[in-house]
Amino acid sequence: MRITNRMVTEKYMRSLNDIQTRLDKLNSQVVTGQKFTKVSEDAPAAVKSFQILKDLSRVTGYQSSITHCKGILSNAESAISGTGGIEEILHDVKTQIVYGLNGTQSQEERQIVAEQLQNMQQQILQSLNSSSAGLYYYGGANVSMEPFTVDSDGNLAYRYRDAATDTIQIVKVDDLRATPPAGPAPPAAPLPTNPLDPNDPASVAEWDAYNKYTQYNKDVEMNQLYTELMDAGLFMDLGMGIRTDSSGMIDRNSVFTYTLPGIMITGVGVITDANGDVRASGNLYDLIGEIAAEFSSDTYTHERANELYGYLDGWDSPTDPNDPRYDPSGLQTHHEGVARFVQYALTTLGTKTQYLKFLDTRMSARELDDTTRLTDTMFVDPARTIIDFDSQETAYQAALLMGTKVLPLSIFDYMR
Repeated sequence: MRITNRMVTEKYMRSLNDIQTRLDKLNSQVVTGQKFTKVSEDAPAAVKSFQILKDLSRVTGYQSSITHCKGILSNAESAISGTGGIEEILHDVKTQIVYGLNGTQSQEERQIVAEQLQNMQQQILQSLNSSSAGLYYYGGANVSMEPFTVDSDGNLAYRYRDAATDTIQIVKVDDLRATPPAGPAPPAAPLPTNPLDPNDPASVAEWDAYNKYTQYNKDVEMNQLYTELMDAGLFMDLGMGIRTDSSGMIDRNSVFTYTLPGIMITGVGVITDANGDVRASGNLYDLIGEIAAEFSSDTYTHERANELYGYLDGWDSPTDPNDPRYDPSGLQTHHEGVARFVQYALTTLGTKTQYLKFLDTRMSARELDDTTRLTDTMFVDPARTIIDFDSQETAYQAALLMGTKVLPLSIFDYMR
């Protein structure tokens, strides 16, 4: 078979074009740093790169959410333990109470202490309603209104978001129950038809049965509400693998809750003695108010004021059977006061903050891993690519030079 000049020329041009194509690709890789500019150049690597980029985007979103949650928790912690926070106010409250309990204080001096305590009550209320950019740190799932208010009787009340109706409801904090009522449940008792007659044993028994039945059911309801409120809060997906249960509701263990219910700080319910009689409020705000009221009372007694202070700060069980705090079991036990809830809330905030640090470290490691994988999949080795480009350029120049030896001069004239 005779090889003509035309065949040599065509073969040479194809080879030269191939070299030129490889040179252009290497030049693009040097300029962009990417292994490919079109999916068709390396479809498997392109698909893998897109998947990695998608994951990197999610990681960036998680990191932004973690930063947001950190800021909220930091502000919430400052409202408790920062300068002028609840912890500092509570320390001043205890100092004032101890001062007022001094037996040498006059009625006028105790009145001054009562006014100081009332002022500190308002400071605690303001701290409980701390917010930033319209977000209340202690509102749970309620973000539209201040979580705490005072009702017409001066008692602390809590606003909460009712998930069933998507409305804001309000409940007296002392009505909530942290534990379910002791059983068994009293038998059903209809509303008595006759007014209570203290002189009629049958009427008294009827009303007593009705009141016990009503109170038991109310305690059950308030305990259920308390459980729901303690679990309520704003939450975010921080990459923990969000899940839903069989009803389609989000599994709260798969998301991060970054707002707290304020009742975690104040305490709830009432404090009763061994006979079940109410002795004091079970929340911080109202209990301080009761102590202030005792100090300003015309019938003030040191015993009652000291008893109320014990409910606030804690005590060891008295041995005097006449003391309402006496433990009929005869055991000498320590009872923690309502003030302990402030420390519990701080512990919860600290635990959440530490968990966020763990997630942040985890996301940083994940970002580094994704970046490394993306570099291996999508990007070239700059030094190696430059060397390949220089080598390919040298080959291209050599091919051009060789062409001048084997092809007619007219061809190269035409190329020029």
